[in-house]
Amino acid sequence: MANKKFNFYASVNNNIARIVKTWTECEKIIANPGGKKKGAYTYKQAEEYLQELVVERDARLVRSKPKRNRYSNSRPKEDLSFLSAFTARPTKKTIICKLGVGGKGSTVSVVGGDTQVFEVKKSTVSAMRYQLSMHTLNITKSLLDQEVSSIDIIGMDAATIKTLTEWAPKWKLQNWVKPNGQPRPNAELVRDMLALYEQIKSKVSFGEGVAQKAPVDDDAPF
Repeated sequence: MANKKFNFYASVNNNIARIVKTWTECEKIIANPGGKKKGAYTYKQAEEYLQELVVERDARLVRSKPKRNRYSNSRPKEDLSFLSAFTARPTKKTIICKLGVGGKGSTVSVVGGDTQVFEVKKSTVSAMRYQLSMHTLNITKSLLDQEVSSIDIIGMDAATIKTLTEWAPKWKLQNWVKPNGQPRPNAELVRDMLALYEQIKSKVSFGEGVAQKAPVDDDAPF
């Protein structure tokens, strides 16, 4: 029962890493091979735990890779030709992005790697989130270009995710103009963001984001 008293759970297995809010969600993740979790009372604490768990998992997976045959020359070598049929284990990365508040810079952190800080200067919070998303997607593409096989992005707000995956493709078909003929706010930024996302979307997933619901209407004031 103690497992069910936390507000967040940093949960990983050999394939995914997530911050979830319920014990039921956590159980589904850790029931798979390599499953581990840490409970947290704050989202920030859960992010730190998730980074620790991902680093531990990646190190364990590296150690578990098959090693070269070490038999001496006096003994017949084991036939390892069958290994050529297998490709190397896909490299997965997790990125955590966080919008800066109170004058603090926004951050994009690669779990087990570097953290970059960006100063976002836009007139609205939505535009600032788009700018953070653009930074995050640029870093994501850079990692994918370095032969990382897939990336899970954590911390992107629900409205921005819905913009990328649902609304912006429709706006593109409408030439970035509202039904009333008015141009869509931040159209240039969203257009660039969508163009980048469409290049990498098959290798990108979105984990637990900011705790807010996305608007149901695609005509939100941004």
